[in-house]
Parts: sequence; structure tokens; C-alpha cells
Amino acid sequence: MQDREFVDPEPLRILTRRFEIGFRVAFALTCAVAVAMVLALLASPDWIGGFLAEATGYPLEAPRLWQGAAFVGIALSVLAAHAAVFRAAGQVCRWLVQGLPARAAGAAQQLSRRLWWLLGLSILAHTASVLVATAHAGPGQRAVSLALGSSQITFAIAALIAAFLARAFVLGAALWQDHQEIV
Repeated sequence: MQDREFVDPEPLRILTRRFEIGFRVAFALTCAVAVAMVLALLASPDWIGGFLAEATGYPLEAPRLWQGAAFVGIALSVLAAHAAVFRAAGQVCRWLVQGLPARAAGAAQQLSRRLWWLLGLSILAHTASVLVATAHAGPGQRAVSLALGSSQITFAIAALIAAFLARAFVLGAALWQDHQEIV
């Protein structure tokens, strides 16, 4: 009888577990940033409003209270979308570590949907931020901006990769099931 070498899945499981931990940490940090933003809005709405206006590329000397609150609301919606993406990515890893490719496929499909959602939201959030920043500007100084930058391209590529992985996991789960039935 011929000696067979089997693939040891343990190094891949260890690496996948590390990715899962990384996604959990990213989720927790995103939530911490969201809490910090809300606290900053309560403590110093002028500062957080000015800081977020500067981040949009339209700095304001003294943002109004509603502008600061609007900037924080927009930022919180984007942070929530990022947190949802990190959560879904962690789920993909968790199911892979547990050796459940069919569930990983479902989680990868959800990850892809959330990445598409994040892409659309990031475009809308930038547009809304520019509208808020220039709302009280003088005539001819108000702006509307629709931006497609490297972040949006990255989200689109990541969503496509996640969709492809979901399909690959479906095939892998079917092959795994066939293998289990044969063995």
C-alpha cells in the first residue's frame, strides 16, 4: 500500500482564528470610536463639528450645533456600516475555523452585501457632509460633491471578492459533503 500525505488544516485554522480575532478587535475599536464621538458631541459640539468638517475637506471656523450633530450622525452611520462589515468578516472566519464551509458561504454572502451597502453609504455620506459643511456659506460658496475615490474602489473590489468567496465556499461545502459521504 502506498503512503499518503494528508493536508494538515491546522496552520490554516490558526491563521483564520487570528483573522477572526483581528476582526473582533476592529469591531470593538469601531464601537469605541462611535462612543467617543457621541461623548465628544455632548462635551464639545463645536470641536467635534469642526474636526469632522475638516475631515470632509470643508473646514468650518465655528460650526453650528446642528452641523456638529449632523456630522456626528453621518459619521456614526458610516461607523455602523464598518462595524457590520467587521462582524460579518469575523463570522466567515469563525465558520471556517469550525470547519463549516456551508455556513461560511452564507456569511460571505452577507459580507458581500454589507460591503456593497458600505460602498453606497460612503458615497452618500460624503455628499451629505459637503452639504452640511456648506449649508450656511454665502451665495456661490455652497457645494454639492459626489466623490468616488480609492476607498470606494476598495469597497467595490472587496465586495466582489467576498461574493466570489461565497460561491467558492458553496462549491467547497458540496465537495466536502461528497467527501464525507464517500469516506
